[in-house]
Amino acid sequence: LNFNAFYNMLTITEQQEFIQYVKPDNVEVILNTLKEFNINLNDVYYNSPLLLYKAKQLKEVFMYSNGATIRKVLNVAKTEKIYNDEIISVNGNIKSGIDFDLLLESPARFIERKHRYKRRGNEIIDIKIGTDSVGAANDFIENMELFKSYGVSSIEFCKNAMVSITPNEKIKMIISIFKLYGISKNYFVKTLSCFVSIHQADVIDQFIELGQFDYILKNMSRCQLMPDSTIFYRLVYGLKHTNLPLESMITPKGNFTYLITDTAKKGNNHSFGITNYNKDQKVNQTSRFYGNQELYDTYNELINPLASDVSIATFREDSIVHLLDEHFLVRKPNGEILYPNIYNFGTISIPRGTWNINISRNKVLRICNELMQHNVDIDDMDTIMYIVTKNSILTQEEYNIIYSKIKNARKRSAER
Repeated sequence: LNFNAFYNMLTITEQQEFIQYVKPDNVEVILNTLKEFNINLNDVYYNSPLLLYKAKQLKEVFMYSNGATIRKVLNVAKTEKIYNDEIISVNGNIKSGIDFDLLLESPARFIERKHRYKRRGNEIIDIKIGTDSVGAANDFIENMELFKSYGVSSIEFCKNAMVSITPNEKIKMIISIFKLYGISKNYFVKTLSCFVSIHQADVIDQFIELGQFDYILKNMSRCQLMPDSTIFYRLVYGLKHTNLPLESMITPKGNFTYLITDTAKKGNNHSFGITNYNKDQKVNQTSRFYGNQELYDTYNELINPLASDVSIATFREDSIVHLLDEHFLVRKPNGEILYPNIYNFGTISIPRGTWNINISRNKVLRICNELMQHNVDIDDMDTIMYIVTKNSILTQEEYNIIYSKIKNARKRSAER
């Protein structure tokens, strides 16, 4: 290790951390472990000063990792052939070896559990922070195996640093959400960035309700959006309040470029002047929820956006799900369900003709299930409207139509 080159690339604060918390004998063990895998941190590694770009990451490894964890990770890297074929050896020869540079982009890959330190006088105390840990060595290894089973190459997997260290259980939950919506691996493995969020289901619901489910299949990276993104408001505005054909809002590559661009930054007038500050007013959504706001806020605390087990919601005979299935699924004359993922509450007139008031059925299943698990009484109309309209971009007129139709459907069911 060229220590001077490494140390001088650290900030003053990082240098202080290194001096205070890094144990020299641990550094020695780590360097010897790297040497076992022919990784030498010298000035010609990768034909450029590695430490010029990776000093901070290496400092994290020295502080929080150990030889055993590094050996475990590098053994996997060796087995999976996470190699760089242009590594420059000490004598200047090109050779193949483990792509430590790529792996080091996320130092958490080499950390089992990150420590947090504080001082008590002259004593340094290690605070074990459990679930707050940023260490992800085991998740990295488990995720690599999981994505490999879906046909993703280990190199491509490693290139997405964020996804590679995402908790494995979270990745599995997201995959189960995609499957719930009928999205096969052929879509989500091509764009690993679709895993960088906890709002995949909410975002898919938005596209379903706006009639653009096919769009998300072709642009899975959009799963990174927040459910209240201005993109959805610009899409609503463009479809409802202008005569622009949908095709004019989509680029040849399938992106909603004109709806996404910020007018102030891009000088583009197709964002309709919609920002985070005026989006509600621009689409005539005067409130996010027209019922009991206190109830709304309470339920929001209970809802897990990654919830994917919807079985409970379909078991109760008096469930709102059964009522909505009976009255608001679109069916052919022979009774066959036409759109199994959509509840339709009718249409309203807009400048372009008519607008379907659609609600994602899977959204209702997920939220209903979550509330039932918390023993919430789902028979109250405010609760039902929370379940049905959460995140939906609705005008007061549309909300009132949904409310009235559900109330009438409940009355008819009760009379029977």
